[in-house]
Amino acid sequence: MAASDGEQFYFVMSQNRVIFTHDDDFMILHHSGFIMHAGIIYCVHNCCSIGEILRSFIVSWEVLEPE
Repeated sequence: MAASDGEQFYFVMSQNRVIFTHDDDFMILHHSGFIMHAGIIYCVHNCCSIGEILRSFIVSWEVLEPE
């Protein structure tokens, strides 16, 4: 059984992690302004190949600081 959006978001927040998602609900949570989080990487479903997504993750990891 899959975890709910809230359970997934709570887990990544508790671990100070970034979540990757295709789910618009996470964008709604972000724009509400009520929830602090380390980050949300949102990708429109079927817009990119797995390779393109992974290359973007690698570039982000190499360029961005944790702050």
